[in-house]
Amino acid sequence: MLIKTKHNVFLRTNNKVDCKQSIWFLHGFADSGLAYKEVFSSTLNQDFAVYVVDLPGFGVSPLQPDCPSIKDHAELMSKIIKEEINKGQTVSIVSHSLGSLIGTWICQELGSKISYFFNIEGNLTEADSYFSSKPLKYNTTQAFSEAFNEEVFHRAKDEERYKRYYSSLRFANVQGMENWSRSSQEFVKGNKCG
Repeated sequence: MLIKTKHNVFLRTNNKVDCKQSIWFLHGFADSGLAYKEVFSSTLNQDFAVYVVDLPGFGVSPLQPDCPSIKDHAELMSKIIKEEINKGQTVSIVSHSLGSLIGTWICQELGSKISYFFNIEGNLTEADSYFSSKPLKYNTTQAFSEAFNEEVFHRAKDEERYKRYYSSLRFANVQGMENWSRSSQEFVKGNKCG
């Protein structure tokens, strides 16, 4: 089921309210909840309250001008999680790439409500910023968008993992990508988060 929160963020959920544990899935740079579509056909779907997020500016969630930075996204997601979970329910976070930076901040904010944090290829250091630093290498968002779309499209021809990523990229807001790229750098520079 796709739901829209009062914060204009879209979530896919199995809408299980009677579980003691919820699992929240956060996508990476220029991606969307499509990265986790198999979770709904897994046993997790039967045993846990599952939430797959399209962060603002990605997937079907619109860009939010009052929430431009990656840190803002973490604060917004912390708020949403607090509002969506049932009393007594604990939370696990599964995050990928630059979404792991958001995930670490959510864990800090929610503290004892967090059961587990799963970091998949987390973009927490400068060396991890392969895709997420690309917008910084171009003079305009348009130049970045064209080059990045072409690069991922060509990779998708030969590599299955890029086919789904390309689908998400087509829905990603270019300004949202640039916002994530620029605002994440102060945290990954000098490997502060890693």
